[in-house]
Amino acid sequence: MDGTTTASCPAENHAGSGPNVRSLQKPGLAVVDSGHVTVSGLEIRHFCMGVMLLRSHDNHIHHNVIHDMVGAAGIMITGDDGTAAGGSTKGLSTNNVIERNVIHDTGDGGEHARDDEADRDQQRSLEYVLYYCNRA
Repeated sequence: MDGTTTASCPAENHAGSGPNVRSLQKPGLAVVDSGHVTVSGLEIRHFCMGVMLLRSHDNHIHHNVIHDMVGAAGIMITGDDGTAAGGSTKGLSTNNVIERNVIHDTGDGGEHARDDEADRDQQRSLEYVLYYCNRA
């Protein structure tokens, strides 16, 4: 992966690249269809996204430094069903705690996407304590 250009981070539907497109490509760390994972104390840089929680639950992401992403989010939580259309799932991305991370120079700082309408209360259960900083 070329960690310097958004072209290396394509959209799932091949209609663009970089920030603000639907992509599950090339995360630094991915927790997929799993739960009870802790990611802590890492520096993550030069990926399409830093940490991706895909259809995963009860995870704790804290005390990381995530920067210089060339694609999308520093941290992304999604219930994306993985189909070409990018449908949502129900009740799979729940009870994730994201706190005390330093995130800078990413396309999107933190992102939560692909919730089924029935899961809106679960989305509210997420605790975000993110620290964004600008480089001097």
